[in-house]
Amino acid sequence: MDNVDESLNVEFERENRSESQVIKEASSLANGIVVITDLLVSNVAGAFSGGNKEDYKLSDSEKSAANDAWAKYLAEKNVELSPGLMLIIVMGLIVVPKFVAANRERKERKLQKSQENKVLELETEIKTLNKKLKDATAKSSQM
Repeated sequence: MDNVDESLNVEFERENRSESQVIKEASSLANGIVVITDLLVSNVAGAFSGGNKEDYKLSDSEKSAANDAWAKYLAEKNVELSPGLMLIIVMGLIVVPKFVAANRERKERKLQKSQENKVLELETEIKTLNKKLKDATAKSSQM
């Protein structure tokens, strides 16, 4: 019965939040979304490109515009994200770029190994051709 009372109390508090509370909560949540989006975009783009993730960070004006848009949307829709959902999102932002970078590094190692093997093949072929040339030169000088 306590769980039911607690759930009703939480629902009552949500319904009776003042407009300033809703705007404040929406602004805080919007800021979190923008920070998370910035991290996601810069880390994934940097990992995919193999470049510097700083090149893909949102500018201050982009952050401000996104923050304002998200705050208005969240306040209008009266949206709240649970701490569990935020945790999942943040962990995804941390883990996904690492997998992307690891995959890129694996492909680079595979390409490097393939190139090393090709160099060894070519070196062997050059040695064989040099030997044939040397033998042919020796035969022609004996004639």
